[in-house]
Amino acid sequence: GGETPLPRRARPRQCSMSVKPVETRAKVRLSLQMSPDMQIPVGVYSRTTRVSFPTLKRRSKQAASIPSEQRKTDAVVVERTYHVADDPDGPEVVAEDRIKGHRYGQSIVPMSEYDEAALMYTCDRALIALGFAPADSVGPVHSMHQVEAVAADRGDARASAAFDSLVQAMLAE
Repeated sequence: GGETPLPRRARPRQCSMSVKPVETRAKVRLSLQMSPDMQIPVGVYSRTTRVSFPTLKRRSKQAASIPSEQRKTDAVVVERTYHVADDPDGPEVVAEDRIKGHRYGQSIVPMSEYDEAALMYTCDRALIALGFAPADSVGPVHSMHQVEAVAADRGDARASAAFDSLVQAMLAE
């Protein structure tokens, strides 16, 4: 009666994926717009999230060679100074005199905070249904990265009934 171990290829790969239980909190709450007259309050939830290893911190070799009693830290600290392009050895340009610039071909176009605010993209937060696709036309390639789920707003009975009716109608087709 002893158990025989599974062959290596039959064992599940535990190192490639792991499940971490998290509290389900909506990433965003907005309205699902089916038409201008029909909107359902919904929440968008993350079903899967890609997790990567933490990045390595920059450490100085020269600072690490100093005995630890005399050394404060071996972390690399970046200090930036800004100078006029025509006179790199001249005085440092103070923060009040600096302005953002964006490259456009060979030149740099200055961009003030007022220009940036005027060009900022704005839109209404809405999820607009453009159409429906059969479930068999959605392949596994569509769920390889982050997968998100849409559900009716919690506590809103009318939204739940409307969303449930929409799901049932899509399944019936």
